Amino acid sequence: MEKAIIGRKIGMSQIFDEAGKVIPVTVIEAGPCVVVQKKTEEKDGYNAVQLGFQDVAERKLTKPEQGHLKKAEVPMKKVLKEFKLNKAAEMNVGDEIKADTFAKGDHIDVTGISKGKGYQGVIKRWNAGRGRMTHGGGPVHRHAGSMGSGTDPSRIFKGKIGAGHMGAEQVTVQNLDVVSVGATMNIMMAAALAEGTTTIENAAKEPHIVDLANFLNSMGADIKGAGTDSIKIRGVKKLTGGTYCIIPDQIEAGTYMAAVAAAGGQLLLKNIIPKHMDCISAKLMEMGVAVEENDDTLLVRRSEPLQKANVKTLPYPGFPTDMQPQIAAVLSLAQGTSLVTEGVYGANRFKYVDELKRLGAHIQVDGKVAVIEGVDQLVGAPIQACDLRAGAALVIAGLAAKGTTELSCVQYIERGYEDLVGKLRAVGADIAMVDVPEESEAESHIS
Repeated sequence: MEKAIIGRKIGMSQIFDEAGKVIPVTVIEAGPCVVVQKKTEEKDGYNAVQLGFQDVAERKLTKPEQGHLKKAEVPMKKVLKEFKLNKAAEMNVGDEIKADTFAKGDHIDVTGISKGKGYQGVIKRWNAGRGRMTHGGGPVHRHAGSMGSGTDPSRIFKGKIGAGHMGAEQVTVQNLDVVSVGATMNIMMAAALAEGTTTIENAAKEPHIVDLANFLNSMGADIKGAGTDSIKIRGVKKLTGGTYCIIPDQIEAGTYMAAVAAAGGQLLLKNIIPKHMDCISAKLMEMGVAVEENDDTLLVRRSEPLQKANVKTLPYPGFPTDMQPQIAAVLSLAQGTSLVTEGVYGANRFKYVDELKRLGAHIQVDGKVAVIEGVDQLVGAPIQACDLRAGAALVIAGLAAKGTTELSCVQYIERGYEDLVGKLRAVGADIAMVDVPEESEAESHIS
């Protein structure tokens, strides 16, 4: 075990993955936790740390618990748990562990106490069979039946299934996926009408989080702190209707910027909030792309060869993970060797790499790092989109490639980009959408 944190379940929700599939999600308030005690091989015979979670009034703890926490000089904590970690020696008493220690795509094991179901019969408790519902069966079709002979062995063997208390026991579920910041948005929407005050710690800070808060507030919600680590929502009885203008799509604009960087030329992007694009603009400028900003426009121009760069995706205001495939497509044409590190998702974010290789890109993936050796020219080939952002990256690669590129499974792209083909054709791209009658999907032909 490399990472550990304590949390509590606060609700259930659902999200849609890149393929549009609904995924049920358990919403957990994970951390922040503080290191209360450190065990070492030399002193205790093993390496471990004790974490504390959830602030509590001192009067609610026993004297030994109070003394233990005061000795560590940490705040009073309600829950204390010990974890054996490989890197425990690198941690110190007082260190804070937050939810950002885990990234989307990580696989984790969750241990907790299951929901208590009280006293239950043998059928519900053990999924046992029942007696036949026939004449003469009597009202015993859900009974456990005979438990043993009266003569021999004259007892019930240990482990025999029967009625009894169900649930309220420690259960571990393995290999669960860590999902995205959509939980912050779902909690905000649910808490807006919930009774009392809800506080979201370690909240996502992306521009669309702030925009959602502004939207809900315009309808009568009481949300404060959006754009910071802590969001407080005071529930109201009802929301009202209204008119609201949402912010421009940061990722859509970034995709067009990346297209210019890969294919060359010049493009004026209108209806932009330049501040939201800072991390993307800075990285493109590092690669030799000129970016000029005005009040609500960005002029993107590339006339010189692309230069190598290293990119690591991070939560906002860092480089967005939804721009990682697009920037990788651009770097495949840059001079020198570039590194792209996925710091938000897991390694499965690089599924598109094999398709870029079909176009002639030189990319090697090692875990969460892609090593990209730039080539002078990509060459068109039949390729397939595997998700929304991967599809956008392949469109960019097709625009820059020599010859014709045929991209299938474009339904993924259509889910996140409005009239992508039309907008690119309007600025000179040779791109068309073609329906294939014998298949359920369409292909985009790019040259």
